[in-house]
Amino acid sequence: MYRRCSDTVAPDRQAAGLAMVFRRSKPGLLLVSSLPLQSGITLRVLVVDDSKTVRSAVQRILHPRGISVLTAVDGIAALCVVERQPPDIIFMDLMMPRLDGYQCCRLIKRHEKYRNIPVVMLSSKDSVFDRARGRLAGSEHYLRKPITQDSLLAAISAHVELSL
Repeated sequence: MYRRCSDTVAPDRQAAGLAMVFRRSKPGLLLVSSLPLQSGITLRVLVVDDSKTVRSAVQRILHPRGISVLTAVDGIAALCVVERQPPDIIFMDLMMPRLDGYQCCRLIKRHEKYRNIPVVMLSSKDSVFDRARGRLAGSEHYLRKPITQDSLLAAISAHVELSL
């Protein structure tokens, strides 16, 4: 299912104390930063959103905390990133081109290797229906846009067993 994506991200370099850094090889696939946490463990967060503003905002919040931020512009690109570099948590927009957040979450949760990765849905919609649909797709949490620093860090703390 994910094999066609395996060659879309190419390693650029690997150094002691620094996780792999990737260059952009296809639209939507980019590892923005990769710095070790104080404990020496690198936390990887995948942000899937077709809005560059949202992806940049999350990067500005997490990068100074030493968190590796991977980004994807849609669900197809997200599946490729998950297959190559499984993240510790995924923040996923609901409405995206090609493969929306609900469909992508469902595919990730059906895969035995990736089903334990927490998925947090991001949306400007805040209806009970949207939250329920996200839960049915397999998401663990739901954040309303615009995302605040506190809500982002709280979601990571709630679903990843590392202290920020």
